[in-house]
Amino acid sequence: MRRLQRWFFGWLCLGLAACLPAMAQTKLDNGKLDQLMAPVALYPDALLSQILMGATYPDDIAAAAKWSAAHTSESGDKAVKAVEGETWDPSVKSLVAFPSVMDMMGRQPEWVQSVGDAFLAQPDGVMDSVQRLRVQAEKAGNLKSTPQQKVSTSTTNDKTVVVIEPADPQVVYVPSYNPTVVYGAWAYPSYPPYYYPPPPGSVFATSLVAGIGFGLGVAAVNSMWGGFNWGHNDVDIDVNRYNNVNVNQRIDNARNNNVSWQHNPANRGNTPYADQANRQRFDSQRQAGLQNRQAGQQGAGQGGRATVGAAAPNSRDAARDRAAQSFQGRTGQSIPGHAEPGAGRGQGAAR
Repeated sequence: MRRLQRWFFGWLCLGLAACLPAMAQTKLDNGKLDQLMAPVALYPDALLSQILMGATYPDDIAAAAKWSAAHTSESGDKAVKAVEGETWDPSVKSLVAFPSVMDMMGRQPEWVQSVGDAFLAQPDGVMDSVQRLRVQAEKAGNLKSTPQQKVSTSTTNDKTVVVIEPADPQVVYVPSYNPTVVYGAWAYPSYPPYYYPPPPGSVFATSLVAGIGFGLGVAAVNSMWGGFNWGHNDVDIDVNRYNNVNVNQRIDNARNNNVSWQHNPANRGNTPYADQANRQRFDSQRQAGLQNRQAGQQGAGQGGRATVGAAAPNSRDAARDRAAQSFQGRTGQSIPGHAEPGAGRGQGAAR
């Protein structure tokens, strides 16, 4: 019996030893992270934070990109209001404010999924990559304040932090740049930066001065509800702005105006998680959310309205439950009298 036990544990150890290198390989090093983030690292903080959030829902991004392509005259807060009835995650809805961003993400689905997977698996690594690239662009003389953006540099927890904000809080300009130029000498020859140029016919408010140009300004105020807490490598949500534009998915009972973003696996859709840890953590909730969405679409297709659980969609209890689930999924805080995250739609925290 003891010989059998030794044989079993010996094979178990060999199996674990064989698996560990494969598991370690799933983690991206600095070169691969910088390659991945190079196209968007110089975007304004709020917009970049919402790109990172939205990229964790690649199916919704694909659907939103199709909507944006079919509604080319819609942008800014007006466009976000127009998609209020869609089932997409709020982070994805916010991005339709920027047709050029939607166009790029729609044309690069593999990049979108890679960014989202990296952000879920290595959030600190992704945010460190953004700061590394911004410092590099500053040193190259290509990242500075302009009439379109305000660039400020500070030190937080012994780390240099470069913040990019709109010069006018009510108008957001999406930068356009060639990563092979704007960052100067590239530190990783084996991993050249990805570059996704704007489509032919794009209109710019400025020329490519010092390697960076800007598209036309977009009137986006409430749509820009995301942001970074660089000191803790967190993505935060401005609750007031969020609620002003997401009236059907409000965050209620928040303890303050800023709450940390939480990934909502119920909105992940058909796309499985890339790494084992997130599959174990989120996949059952992803599948439950997918079934709920499909049931809702079938109900709408039959001329009826989808129900949530056993409650009628017009009932006060159902409305309260939806609000509670939205709050729990995005803040990780439970509301007394309602199911914990993981019940119903299923919620989970990536952070």
